Amino acid sequence: MAFGVLTNTLLVSVVGLAPARASASVHLVETFTTAASAISHIFHKNVN
Repeated sequence: MAFGVLTNTLLVSVVGLAPARASASVHLVETFTTAASAISHIFHKNVN
């Protein structure tokens, strides 16, 4: 649940990315993880 907060904080403070670019990067990754989760739920018939 805190993936976005932790990753964004690390990208800004440790890596030195601009906050807008870090946020965009996190949202891009979250898109793929959400899609993988949705495909898994559909595959296992865990959808009402």
